[in-house]
Amino acid sequence: MTIIKDEELIKFFNAKRNELMWKDGLIVIQEPAHLSRELAHTTGCRPGRESAEYYAAGIALGEVNSQEGMVILRELRKMQVTDPEDSRYGAFYWYMEDTRSINANAAFFILMALVGLRLTRPNRIPAEHIPFQNEMMASALHWFTKECSHPILYYTNKILSDGALLLAIASLTDSEEHYRLALNFFARWEDYTERRGWGWGENCSVTYIRVILDALQTACIVLEQVSEQSGLHDRLRRRFHQLLDYVRFHGRHEFVPTIRSYNFAGNSKNGYLIWLLAGIPPHQGEESGSLNLIREINTLLLFENELIGEHIVSPVPRTRSESIFDGSQAYTWIGKHGRMGSINRFPVMPGCYQQDSWGLGWQSFPVSFCAENERVAYLRWFVKGHGLVRTHPAVSQPDGYLNTALFQGTCHPNVQADAAQEENFLLVVRSLANVHHSVEEIADEWLLHRFEGKLELLDIDMQGTIRQWVVLQYGASSVAITALDGIAADYNKRAGISVAISQEQEQLRIRQVLYAGEERMVSRPRLETGWGVVFIDEPIDRVALVSLLSGIQLNDEYVFDVEIPREEHIKKREISLCIEGNKKVSLTVDPLKHEFA
Repeated sequence: MTIIKDEELIKFFNAKRNELMWKDGLIVIQEPAHLSRELAHTTGCRPGRESAEYYAAGIALGEVNSQEGMVILRELRKMQVTDPEDSRYGAFYWYMEDTRSINANAAFFILMALVGLRLTRPNRIPAEHIPFQNEMMASALHWFTKECSHPILYYTNKILSDGALLLAIASLTDSEEHYRLALNFFARWEDYTERRGWGWGENCSVTYIRVILDALQTACIVLEQVSEQSGLHDRLRRRFHQLLDYVRFHGRHEFVPTIRSYNFAGNSKNGYLIWLLAGIPPHQGEESGSLNLIREINTLLLFENELIGEHIVSPVPRTRSESIFDGSQAYTWIGKHGRMGSINRFPVMPGCYQQDSWGLGWQSFPVSFCAENERVAYLRWFVKGHGLVRTHPAVSQPDGYLNTALFQGTCHPNVQADAAQEENFLLVVRSLANVHHSVEEIADEWLLHRFEGKLELLDIDMQGTIRQWVVLQYGASSVAITALDGIAADYNKRAGISVAISQEQEQLRIRQVLYAGEERMVSRPRLETGWGVVFIDEPIDRVALVSLLSGIQLNDEYVFDVEIPREEHIKKREISLCIEGNKKVSLTVDPLKHEFA
């Protein structure tokens, strides 16, 4: 792999610099400031992160002079909470236009760039800048100490970044007390991760793995300088390589499945810097060192001594089951002409799916597949009510950020998914428990962007019972999808739900509609859908396809519970998919498991 040289980085930096707009020493963005609810519909705001990253990259490359850099530092300092009596002392505003500090992540996103500069190219920093940087860092020590003293260990990218900056700033400012606090934090985080896992699942996010790697790399650079901390350094470095190994498994492709992604358009091949860090060869016609954002310069400099040669991608077919949290796993199968993935239980922990102002439901893709050279197809919930359409995953990042819950109101249904996958065979059951909301429509749907294949509905006679398969034919591969029994709003027991097909505005939707009609209050203890999917990883003609589907048996049975009473909608069920009597995959669904988790 060719390491990107400074000359190339300078050329990229100056090209991007010419695209920037400025106001009073800070970069201006034209899109709405969606990371602040206060400013969500306001354009022309000034986020601190982008200006800090510009400053760090420009100073490191010698392209920002002392005067320009000082202006930026002074403005960034204005965005920091500097009153020691304030509960958020040391934190930052995300935008200069904010009236108060709300986003708890602004501090690490702004200061990560400055700390990285101090660790990697300190000799490039003008001497007169150091006192201003130290002022910000000294205040930030209080904020990071507060965050790491009572850490939210499940929020990996945030808390690791806070911990890494606490450690690095303590080292840079010779604060022994804060340094020890940082060491204690990392010992606690490492113990949690070893016992339980990666929290709510950012180890399965292309976006947030990179933030986590930045934090781990920052901590490791500091720890490398202290021989008595070699044990902690080695444990953190092991986590670092564990994440990169997972990235390499996916082979320069969007993760299927994924938690916390903003790839709502389903792009399968994105120009993420993470591929370069992992040493994954580029796709044909793609430049190895293609960059997109100025912040990527800072990451490259941070990882300068860690960049490796090209990694040999493992042959296909291949599978991987990645531990997330407790018993939750992300399973991925990659074949010759496509891939499919699922999380066996989502959300992976209670309390994280949806809240009034945050949640993972709108930004996660727990079940998805992708045929070669096509976009990622994924399951999503669709709810229409009160004049709004809400989907999980969301339509866009701004839409999801402002409407995090699937239903309007403060009482949210319990949203769950259970999945089982073995290679290219998948079973999934998705449910909404305790629905009591006014809606026009509730549906569970496969969403395919710009589907260019052929769609066919096949009714297969299974010993007198007709099972309908929706077949997506891509040429080199096909995907066959069928609906399992579910619970619609009209009744409280499981039965077949017809599949509806909708194709408009370059979107194909394969749907199970649980309610549609006049807007009214829908009150049900449980709504439920189920899907069976077979990814056929080779060209297949119609005769062979019908023969294959005719040989599939889907068994769906209730398990009688002799120990506790169960109403119809919470009966335990066991589902299996067999071909000619050979079981390919099986799934046990126990609704009570989620209610008492």
